[in-house]
Amino acid sequence: MKRLLFNKLGLQRIKKIYYLVTMFTNRKYRKSYNDVKTNFNYLSKEKTEKLREVLQEKFFSDISDDSNYLSTEIGKKDMDDHVSIRLENFRNGTIPWLNSILSLDGADILEVGSGTGCSTVAFAEQGANVTGIDLSEQYLEVARERCNLYGLSADFSIMNAENIQELGRVFDIVIFTASLEHMIYEERISSIKAAWSVLKTGGYLVVIDTPNRLHYYDRHSSMLPFFNWLPDEIAVQYSKFSSREKCVAISNSGDLKKLIRFGRGVSFHEFELALDCKCNEMLVYDMQSFINTTFTKSLRYDTKYIKLLKRVGPNGVPEGFCYDDLFITIRKYGK
Repeated sequence: MKRLLFNKLGLQRIKKIYYLVTMFTNRKYRKSYNDVKTNFNYLSKEKTEKLREVLQEKFFSDISDDSNYLSTEIGKKDMDDHVSIRLENFRNGTIPWLNSILSLDGADILEVGSGTGCSTVAFAEQGANVTGIDLSEQYLEVARERCNLYGLSADFSIMNAENIQELGRVFDIVIFTASLEHMIYEERISSIKAAWSVLKTGGYLVVIDTPNRLHYYDRHSSMLPFFNWLPDEIAVQYSKFSSREKCVAISNSGDLKKLIRFGRGVSFHEFELALDCKCNEMLVYDMQSFINTTFTKSLRYDTKYIKLLKRVGPNGVPEGFCYDDLFITIRKYGK
């Protein structure tokens, strides 16, 4: 029944209903959301069109060889996603959650994988001092223009996450925004270690919108069941059964690194290895637990599976490591 509703209504409509219900049933979420919503900025029609033009020139020309892509149904949805939907998702979920943990106003934030700046705007409009890094100059050009259109400021640099000590600064929050899943294993471990080293004591390592390797369905890359459980060598060949053309192309090429760059799941294991600490010893907060109520939990299609992971996983595993996507903070305490 839940699966039928998801297919019938669509993900975005389900999300709107979910947050609306949460607003009425979760006082903790309602208070935090009301605290941050007064800072939301909205673009005029003219500025929105300007953003679309910049995205078309700098972003979509890079990710698609099809000149007609933006005229297709998928392309139009993709454009809307980058213009406003991603920002709204951050405003509805990530921002109230993080602001309930640490006031974003005046916080020094390092964002790893700032991309075209959707999330950067969400943090900066709350008064945070944002430093965004990415590997693509084109994407950062979009991010700068997006911030300008919103009347916000942020610092952007082309930089590998493994080298963030070179910034010579410490931060209240280091955020991996949908980026860890695109790194090879060695990069992932060294990037988490580097992020931990530039955090202030009492600061937060944050992971946002990253697929959980332990989940049984890969909604991020292949749209195949159990895909993230497969060793990379098998996954690159099995990609041929995906409904996504890009996955099939990767399978045909046999390029293992290209598969990993496209996106592979992450789990608590990397954090245990990088931080040299068992997950049940970490001080972890997750967005889903902050937002959920008894009723909204029942709306999830994978509630029973989450309970199963908690039961069979390490004793005391934080619940945030059991959801389909990782939205977690790990607090740095002690020395």
